[in-house]
Amino acid sequence: MYRTGDLGFWDDEMNLNYIGRIDNQVKICGFRVELEEIEHAILGADLDTRVHSAVIMVVDAHAKNGNQDDPTQWSKNDKRVVGFVTPQNVNLAALRAQITAILPSYMWPSQMITLSELPRTINSKADRKALMALAVSKWSANNSDGLIQPYDYKKKDEASLTATEKMISKIWKELLHLEPLFPIQKDQDFLTIGGNSVLAIRAARELASSIGRHIPVALLLRTTVLEELALAIDQYNTLSSSIARDLETESFSAYLSSSGLHTLPDNVLSNSPHLSYMEEELFYSHHASDTKQAFNTIIQFVLNGTINIQALIQSFSAIQLNNPILRSRYTIDSQGRPCRVTSDNVADARYFVGDEWNDNKMQALADTPFDLARHQLLRVVIWDRGDNKKEKDALRNVVEVAIMTHHIITDRASLSLMLESLSHHYRRVQAQTLQDGATITPSGSKQKPGSRQIGYADWARWLHTHQQTPRAQMQLQEKMAFWRKTLGSMRQIRTLPTVHRHDHLDSCNETATNLGACQHVSIPYPDECADAPYSQRLAVAATALALRAIFGISDVALAIPYTNRDDPATAGMLGLFVDRLPIRLELSSADLASANVLLDLVSSATHHAVEQQAPYARIRSQFVSTNDRFIDVLVIYNWQSDALETRLDLGPDVQVAQLSAARAARPKGTMFPLLFDYSEQRDGGLLLHVVYNPDLIPAKIVAALISLLPGLAQGLSGHKTPAHACSTDISF
Repeated sequence: MYRTGDLGFWDDEMNLNYIGRIDNQVKICGFRVELEEIEHAILGADLDTRVHSAVIMVVDAHAKNGNQDDPTQWSKNDKRVVGFVTPQNVNLAALRAQITAILPSYMWPSQMITLSELPRTINSKADRKALMALAVSKWSANNSDGLIQPYDYKKKDEASLTATEKMISKIWKELLHLEPLFPIQKDQDFLTIGGNSVLAIRAARELASSIGRHIPVALLLRTTVLEELALAIDQYNTLSSSIARDLETESFSAYLSSSGLHTLPDNVLSNSPHLSYMEEELFYSHHASDTKQAFNTIIQFVLNGTINIQALIQSFSAIQLNNPILRSRYTIDSQGRPCRVTSDNVADARYFVGDEWNDNKMQALADTPFDLARHQLLRVVIWDRGDNKKEKDALRNVVEVAIMTHHIITDRASLSLMLESLSHHYRRVQAQTLQDGATITPSGSKQKPGSRQIGYADWARWLHTHQQTPRAQMQLQEKMAFWRKTLGSMRQIRTLPTVHRHDHLDSCNETATNLGACQHVSIPYPDECADAPYSQRLAVAATALALRAIFGISDVALAIPYTNRDDPATAGMLGLFVDRLPIRLELSSADLASANVLLDLVSSATHHAVEQQAPYARIRSQFVSTNDRFIDVLVIYNWQSDALETRLDLGPDVQVAQLSAARAARPKGTMFPLLFDYSEQRDGGLLLHVVYNPDLIPAKIVAALISLLPGLAQGLSGHKTPAHACSTDISF
């Protein structure tokens, strides 16, 4: 039994009934927040007129429409924090300045309201229903006096925004459910007001519609400050009109609007002979690999609360029916080419109760390779651990859900979209709002019989055609020239040398030899550090420093994931859009003079690599033959705002958490010789998984890398000089 803060009871049949929480802990943007912490910060503010009383509560953005209790509309991303303070003459501007200086951004109230006194219930407690209604009415009335911003917005005039900045601001407000008068200024960061990478993809689609021209998603993913983003879009649009017309003609969005694809039946496109270059590479890699289970992906969740098992099983079936890519098979056609074939079959979720299932069976299933030609490439396990009932409609349970796929049909963004679709369908079933004969599309709308969605097969077909155009061929040749120049001058592209620095490794703790093929380590939130101390560029920099220290190299080549969703029409599509992008870091003494210099080097190298993005397999072919090793190291960084557990939203009565790293199943083997997988945690720290091929890398080397990385990451976040990062005794 664990003290979780949840309130529940056992009924006569020994079912665990979940009621709610005994405290005011809520989840905002993926972070667990104690509302009392915000109240204490407000009450402790040093003001001329001090705050006498404060109440903090959470309001849904859609509550202004009066449907807050509708489970089909409940979304974790729609919540806002609202504060009420007395007396009426409290200086809100001064209060804002103080609490934004001491609280992380996700705890800032979106709205503050001053009152002469708080409404009270008959028991003299704060009347939260009355306060809720007041928050809704004030928000609907466009009252922006109490809105919290990371600066004193009254000193700035939103009218000074350029036309592009105003257009972006309007789209941000619509996506984030902000009122039209919500003040967004030039230095506003999309991420600090509730944005994330999934919403950035949607923003790209809305911007393209407003401008009338394709806007690359990469612009919005790497540029999140309003003024900088507007400038980047303006520069992108300064292309000559002839080039712009060519780009529009060649875009996927233009292809969809002019090709008449909507009139073609599903099987014509789903069974297309044309794979994307990402699918094709994984197809050949899978068949050449001796550890095919390394291509399996798995995510595991713990659900706690009122869970309708039958609705959950039905929802998994529905998302497969609505997304042909989840029913794909991969085989060789009559001409010897790999092709995709869509099955009509749906893989039913496997349901177990109690000791019918266990962690060992889960690991064995994770280690079972998929047969690309015969198997459904999606496996779902629902494990009811809360009781021993056999009925599939049992409620109020603790349930573990595992979703396994082959990497060829999904990437992380696709898993996020799949979970959102699953959540929506589940809530609709719970609310019993579906009509007979209708199904739910990923966007949440009803799909009419006989109609079809544009999907991954359409994009793969367009990509195959687009890559053959003269302009695309010319651009690819120019990019290959860049990569030959960038990587060709390296004495050794591979990071892992044949001979290692054993004299350093001999000093490592001998117990490290038992690490196996995967190890994880926590990197705590650094002391005396500003909000959001960690980032992708910091993780890349820390990894490069550790590799330099262990292998004695100053010229480091590694890879990072790159998502090819540049066209807004791909925003809601499931499928494989992620590729890898090489990054070269020449770590000279000058680059190690300060943390800022090193981080700027990483940013610059990443920026140039993104500009020259090309299929990783094509870049690889310029340097090595098919079976030779190329870049040995892959660095993955997962933002907390994109945490998958925040995308699975089964209603207010169900709490969702990822299964702990200690129990989570991980398929044996790795697609890269050495993989560093960083994930932001709710407490601001990082969890790092290091997965490696023990046939290429001794366990002692992994132990040495793991011993260095926490200190390197914390040192860089504190802007300490990494000048001694190449020594055997690393310290800042």
